[in-house]
Amino acid sequence: MAGGIWGIYKSYLQVNAEVAVLTVVTAILLAGLLLVLDSGSRRRKILREKTKLMEEEIRESEEKYRNLFKNSMEGVFTVDIEGKITSCNRVMEEILGYTTGELMALNYRDYMDPETVDYVFQRYNELFRGGRPIQDLCYEIIRKDGERRIVEGYVSLIKKGKWIEGFQGSLRDVTEQKSMEKVLLESERGYKALFEEARETRDFLETILA
Repeated sequence: MAGGIWGIYKSYLQVNAEVAVLTVVTAILLAGLLLVLDSGSRRRKILREKTKLMEEEIRESEEKYRNLFKNSMEGVFTVDIEGKITSCNRVMEEILGYTTGELMALNYRDYMDPETVDYVFQRYNELFRGGRPIQDLCYEIIRKDGERRIVEGYVSLIKKGKWIEGFQGSLRDVTEQKSMEKVLLESERGYKALFEEARETRDFLETILA
C-alpha cells in the first residue's frame, strides 16, 4: 500500500514538475513574444520617424531647388535627349522671348541657324558620350521677334542611375558684353595701325633729314 501511495505521489510530483516546466516555458515564450512585439513596435516607430524626417529633408531640398530655379539671375533649363526644353525659368523666357509653354513645344533647332545647330549638337554629343560638363558653351540664338543674341552657359547631364535622361544647364545673355569686347578690340587694332603708321612716317622723315 505504501509503495502504491509513493508511486501515486511520485506520479503527482512528476506531473506537477512537467506542468511547472510547461508554465515556465510558456511564460518565457510569452515574455519573448511581448519583447519582440514591443521591439517591433519601437522599430516601426523609429522607422516612421526616420521616414518622416527624410520626407521633410526632401521637401526642403526640393523647395530650395525650386527657389534657385525660379530666382536665378541666369536662364535655367532642362532638355530631353531630343533637345526639347522640358522646364525653364523666367529669365530663360526673357532671353528667348517665348513663354515656357511655347518653348516646351519647340526643339533647339527652332531658335538657331543651321551652323549654330551643328555646333550645339557637337558639344552636347561630347557631353553625352564623355559625361564631362560643358563650361564654355557660347553661341548665338534667334529670339521669337527675330533679334539675334549671344549667350554663354553651362550644361551637365541628368542621370537616373546609369541612364541619361537629358541635360540641365544655365545661360546668360552676353550680347552687350561681346559687343563691348568687339569695340575694344577694333579700337586696339586702330591704335596699333595708327602707331605703326606714325612710326613709319617718323622713320621716313628721319631718312630724308639724315
